Amino acid sequence: MSKIIIISGEKHSGKTRKITQIAEQLQNCGEKICGIVSIGSFTDGKRTSFKLMDISSKQIKPFMLVDNKDNFNVKLGSFYVDTGTLNWGKSILQKAITSDCRHCFIDEVGKWELSGEGWAEELKLLTKTEKKIYIAVRSGFVEDVLSYFKIENYEIIHEK
Repeated sequence: MSKIIIISGEKHSGKTRKITQIAEQLQNCGEKICGIVSIGSFTDGKRTSFKLMDISSKQIKPFMLVDNKDNFNVKLGSFYVDTGTLNWGKSILQKAITSDCRHCFIDEVGKWELSGEGWAEELKLLTKTEKKIYIAVRSGFVEDVLSYFKIENYEIIHEK
């Protein structure tokens, strides 16, 4: 079974930064990494968008906007999701399930996944592998994520 490393913290506490640092350190040591990271952008102090990055190739695509435009047609909280990028992220995680990468990253797991959406199916399948899985989770959702995904072998890193 997988070992799950949960990077936990509140909004804007540095979970994405921490996941990215861990991934870069592993990659610099010659480890094969895979997965996705959501990179937020701010305008006038407010988060206005997210881009999704393939952590191994560094390819980036627009993912969420506060405005409903073109393919951004699924509402998630105050954002609209580009379904094409969502499917791209899912395909990255699906490939990770059978790939030879030993370390897989998912930024972030939250309410959407707890309702069976987003990266939920891919995370369930990844937990059945021997990979080390790193997930960013807001502090308030950690217990729910552990329960929903039946995670028993884990470590929590708190970001403040």
